[in-house]
Amino acid sequence: MTIVKDAYAVVKNEINNRSWWQMQEAVCLTNFKRESFCRVLAEDIIARRDAPPFAKALMDGIAISKNYQENSWLQIIGTIRAGDAKEVVHTLSNKMQLTTDAAIEIMTGAPVPENCMAIIPYEEIVIAADRVTQFPDNVLPGQNIARGGSDYRKGDLLFRRGGPLCTGTTGVLLSQGIFHVKVNYCPEVVIVSTGDEIALPEEQVEVDDYRIRASNPFVIAEELLALGLSKISWLHLKDNEEEMQKGIGKILGKEKGKEKIILLIGGVSKGKFDYVPTVLEKLKVSKLFHRVQQRPGRPFYFGVSLGGDLLFGLPGNPLSALMVLRRYLVTAWSELLHGEEECLVEFPRDYWKELRLQEEFCHFIPVKLACERKGYFIATPCYPRNSGDELALRGTDGFVEISWESLLKSKELSPGDEKLWVPYYQWVNR
Repeated sequence: MTIVKDAYAVVKNEINNRSWWQMQEAVCLTNFKRESFCRVLAEDIIARRDAPPFAKALMDGIAISKNYQENSWLQIIGTIRAGDAKEVVHTLSNKMQLTTDAAIEIMTGAPVPENCMAIIPYEEIVIAADRVTQFPDNVLPGQNIARGGSDYRKGDLLFRRGGPLCTGTTGVLLSQGIFHVKVNYCPEVVIVSTGDEIALPEEQVEVDDYRIRASNPFVIAEELLALGLSKISWLHLKDNEEEMQKGIGKILGKEKGKEKIILLIGGVSKGKFDYVPTVLEKLKVSKLFHRVQQRPGRPFYFGVSLGGDLLFGLPGNPLSALMVLRRYLVTAWSELLHGEEECLVEFPRDYWKELRLQEEFCHFIPVKLACERKGYFIATPCYPRNSGDELALRGTDGFVEISWESLLKSKELSPGDEKLWVPYYQWVNR
């Protein structure tokens, strides 16, 4: 069997060798297909206009003139709403300039007239019969006004190539009238679930039925979408060797530069009907490893097709499939694309004695995290009953990886040294 460290190095190397990293594509920011979600910019973004593009009101209230004097009242001469035309604003601005006792009602986000000194919010004034009869004594010039270009100017560099396309980025791009943007290429991902025992969503399942509902493809898809891999399709195959060979054969790519990621769920162990390894061999897929020294997920398979597709053979049990996906594909993708570094958390001494590790195996244990006052995270294990116990993940933040070596190290620590630091892998879609 392959050790975890070596298996990960193989996966990362193969992902890194795909042509995806030299390719770009444009995505639309104004649809709801999530194709732009968590992608990486492939171009610098330069501001096309000032932000704000004009002086705007930051509160609902009244705009007072630069010629304002502390009178006993102010006459309201009009109203400016967000979105009003230039002509409306200019007309009221000229009227305000002619008198010292004029005020204009103005709404949040509305353009501020040139002759406006400040905006006083409604909460600080009293209006009666189109007159402001009470207002504060001390009004500061420019209060509650965002001047044009105060956030950034046209021509400023807003985002650099290689930065993430996320919530804080998309809003700025759209405000600049940028509706399509170049991003890193996203390969197609095909999820292939296998097994006669799987009931598809549209199928009826009786209470006493011995089949189980399909959940793996959708849980895995959520993790992939949160990672920015949005071109996902799903195929289910029965435990029939001929049907499986035909189905997998159809999705194997032949076009250079369009290599796929194919996630095969189930059928990779040593059962009588676990046909996936045999089928892949017949399809001339190069097996890079099969079976890894880890629990859960020992049957993990990884290979490369003649066309360069990457094939991940994930165990069928939900916890195994999800943890293997996170430990290898998600980790390698995040490291190569975002430079994500290994995260370590503390696994307290109190939990060491609970561990029942098998020698030479790495164990993946779901955990909840708590932040200590000193700023580091402590992991609390949530032990599943078995590798199909999906409910064990409820409320967890991710999982830790504990090797036999780390357990031996923990036994060598002195009683006063209670910190054992272990690798932590957070769920992408928390």
